[in-house]
Amino acid sequence: MAKTFTFTVTATSAASAESRFALAVDATTWPSWTPIGRAARGPLSPSGAEQVGTIRKFSTAMATSHERITEIVDGTSITYRLVKGLPIADHVATLAVTPNGDGCTITWTESFSEKIRGTGAFFQKFLTAFITKCANGLAAAP
Repeated sequence: MAKTFTFTVTATSAASAESRFALAVDATTWPSWTPIGRAARGPLSPSGAEQVGTIRKFSTAMATSHERITEIVDGTSITYRLVKGLPIADHVATLAVTPNGDGCTITWTESFSEKIRGTGAFFQKFLTAFITKCANGLAAAP
């Protein structure tokens, strides 16, 4: 049985939860507030928004990942699964925003299993650092 790894990253923003959620559910904004260099997405809803089933393709200098949105709780959270791109299995992540005074708290939780025995701790450390940059970027984005 493959070992499962889980981590949670939080960030606080002076911006509203609504504005942070709007950025989170629009992959085309991610290159402006994350280490991601390029983003693509589809299929979209008739209004042009991301929806359950949308595949988001994110590219950095080192890797390209494809993630499928599996749940959107309007104004609150987005859950997605890795379809391909990293040598991990059973990946699921939820990015949630909750109002906190005049701003909000961003909570990003991810879990995955090792695809290659002995690599889980490395990917947990790598992904925790990467998602920390993403959460902090989302918190600070204009």
